[in-house]
Amino acid sequence: MKLGTLIVSTNAFSRSSLGYTVSQLEAAGIRRISLWGGAAHGFSGYPGSSQADELRQLMRQHRMELIEFAPEVLSYPFNPADDRAEVRRRTAAYYKACAAFCARVEIPRLLLHPGTQLLDRSFPQALHQAAGVLREACAHPPFEQLAVFRAAQLGACDGRASERVAQLICGYLQ
Repeated sequence: MKLGTLIVSTNAFSRSSLGYTVSQLEAAGIRRISLWGGAAHGFSGYPGSSQADELRQLMRQHRMELIEFAPEVLSYPFNPADDRAEVRRRTAAYYKACAAFCARVEIPRLLLHPGTQLLDRSFPQALHQAAGVLREACAHPPFEQLAVFRAAQLGACDGRASERVAQLICGYLQ
């Protein structure tokens, strides 16, 4: 495998600025990245047009290719599996803003996480709630690029879940 074919997530540098992260990846010979949408990388809320312009410039400067954007949604204030309807509405709006951000920056893929559930809550209910958020968000443009997510990513369920969980999520999305 050639180094240039690897895709590295900037999440591995969650305690460093995005500028530092990109310069370190460039020095290591990495050219393709999955951009993590965490606060350390300048995403403390909805990604905006000024961030899009800065990001395009940073990627050109370091000759990087953005493969995907992975927004941070594993807890409050964004969580598609949350019991509270307001949190789920906020998360759907956030996913829509992230899709628009991807379109502005020309990032071909948006990686959406189905969220997290509290251990004392119903797992099937959390999946049902997450699927509702994904259905709502994906019903609006520019989510055309998410056909890859729905078909391929859910099959692997971000590489961490069992086949049964992936089947449950796919069932709820229909």
